[in-house]
Amino acid sequence: MLFNSYLLPETTAYLAQCTTQPSAKWTNALNTLIRQLIIDGNWQQLDRMWIFAAEGARQNARINVVNPANTGTWVSEVDPTHLTWTADYGYTGNGSSSYLNTNFNPSTAANYKTTNANYGIYSQSNARFTSSVDIGATDGTNIIGGQINRASNMGPEFYINSSVNDLVASTSASTGLYSIVRTGSTASALWVNGTSILTSTTSSTAIPSKNVYILGYNNNGTASNFSTRPISIGFLGSGGIYQAKLSLAINGFMGAI
Repeated sequence: MLFNSYLLPETTAYLAQCTTQPSAKWTNALNTLIRQLIIDGNWQQLDRMWIFAAEGARQNARINVVNPANTGTWVSEVDPTHLTWTADYGYTGNGSSSYLNTNFNPSTAANYKTTNANYGIYSQSNARFTSSVDIGATDGTNIIGGQINRASNMGPEFYINSSVNDLVASTSASTGLYSIVRTGSTASALWVNGTSILTSTTSSTAIPSKNVYILGYNNNGTASNFSTRPISIGFLGSGGIYQAKLSLAINGFMGAI
């Protein structure tokens, strides 16, 4: 049973913005996730976290859990007619026109910085796509972008505040939490489900002053590279986020809902 007196203020703030209240089971899972993120020191380092695998109503999936009351930080659906939302699962694009505009310009963020940055997604799909981008933005020179599992058995391709990409030769799966981290001007890494699978010395350039898109790519103001991978969670924040603990907390939440 859920008792409101046990809910964290952060959870209550989220619930206050929900048009339809999620179940006690889902709310307890969210409360546990937020509590664990706070205990681990990760909550304080997040600028945005969207739990697309929401419950209750489609509108709930658009809320930024870190700052629910600021509707300017909510995700906007572009071509919602062709953007599928499924409770406890997330959003799926059509691969040609639909995507999510996070309304988040990382160049103005409190935690996400040029040489200290982190972004990622959680997906429940192992599909491979040729050129789709799961999360990204560029101003024409500087790039944030992740293509989680490419076609022809190729692994992830990603950029983080850079103009040069990093490639992983191959991966056997693309389910779970993919997290791209920069901790220095020549230090970045790809983490998959709490484990570092690639480190890189690719140099940082600058943060693109463009809104980050999910299920597509903000190519200097034009949407492109649309994805059909279902996305359950998206986030951005500091490079200091503790990746192993982040993975445990998010995987625990996804297993509980």
